[in-house]
Amino acid sequence: MLSVLILIAILAVLVFVHELGHFLFAKLTNTKVDEFAIGFPPRIYARKYGETTYAINAIPFGGYVKMPGEDGDSIETPYESRAFCNKSKWVQGFILLGGVFFNLLFAWTLVVIIFMTGIPAGETFTAQYQNYITETTEDYSVVVLPLPLAIKEGSIFSYRLTRDTVTAFGDLIAGQTSFQELSGPVGLGKVVDSARSFGFTNLVLFVAFISINLAVLNFIPFPALDGGRLLFLIIEAIIRRKINPKILSWVNGIGFSLLILLMVIVTISDITKLI
Repeated sequence: MLSVLILIAILAVLVFVHELGHFLFAKLTNTKVDEFAIGFPPRIYARKYGETTYAINAIPFGGYVKMPGEDGDSIETPYESRAFCNKSKWVQGFILLGGVFFNLLFAWTLVVIIFMTGIPAGETFTAQYQNYITETTEDYSVVVLPLPLAIKEGSIFSYRLTRDTVTAFGDLIAGQTSFQELSGPVGLGKVVDSARSFGFTNLVLFVAFISINLAVLNFIPFPALDGGRLLFLIIEAIIRRKINPKILSWVNGIGFSLLILLMVIVTISDITKLI
């Protein structure tokens, strides 16, 4: 039960980080944000500050930043110039990449902190992270690295972890990896329990790993993901006209449904492995 609660907390934090990236990049480009929400409805709490409503919803596995014109429809309001759809393609792409960037930044920050604080002597690592540790530095379990060196070693570690995650997703898309190797909430809960048993450092590395996975997943050019929206943006830039909003809504709806179906299948697979 504790592992499940920890997993929910981890996912909530990572979703917050991801959506915070979109939110801050929108604010940085003077794009109006109607709502910043963590989780999916039903709504638990909401309060409006300025022009933005901040909400916490009941289903923790997701979140969103709602901007006027985000669905491609034209906006005719006092905020027309600040609507997402009326921003340049560069600005729209910048906002779409905000979530991916923040997840990568968050993972890198966690890894750098680990290198700065050192690892308690005698703490072991799962086979999942041991190779990255030995590739980066032979032994830092009794060493606290200074900030410049921690940044260097943490960057190398994060790069290798991101590179291998991209490769793993590429193998999955190419059909070289079975979908049975994917983990859903149930499988991740088991991994959380394993990482926690190996020590706090392993749990922090697991959070960094999931954050990187979330970033790479969202960058895939698939409908309903940031990468899919970025792909449509590139297509619009090439054809020099907007794609019919109804088509976008229809395609994204199908994409979202397929993602939910995949999660159900993976969850069933996780449960089957436990039986």
